[in-house]
Amino acid sequence: MAGLLKAVGGLVIGIAILFGIATLFIGSAAGVAAGLIGALSYAFSGAVIFALGLMLEHLEAIRRECDRQSDMLTDLLRKMPKTDASPRGPGVSPSISWQNRLSNSRISRHGATPPHGGAPSALAIKS
Repeated sequence: MAGLLKAVGGLVIGIAILFGIATLFIGSAAGVAAGLIGALSYAFSGAVIFALGLMLEHLEAIRRECDRQSDMLTDLLRKMPKTDASPRGPGVSPSISWQNRLSNSRISRHGATPPHGGAPSALAIKS
């Protein structure tokens, strides 16, 4: 389809050029201006058709490349080991683990121990 649009656009541009040349040799002074305006509008229409063909060709190339990259990613995911690399224990939610890591980092920076195994006290955070 992209090739067809490019061919039709090129054909319209070619006919517009021939029409402009014929107008220059055949027409009178008033007819030449009108003929050249018509030829330019046909050439512009052909350029738009040709550009649509180029855009369609570009989109087809992107689609092919996307399919190829998707296949490569699928193959890569199949080759990866099935081990779980997360340091959390089973049954620990990510938010709890994140909160524990945050409180542990505050404790180690300030040298205070949290009461009841929870977050550090306000005095330990401010000091």
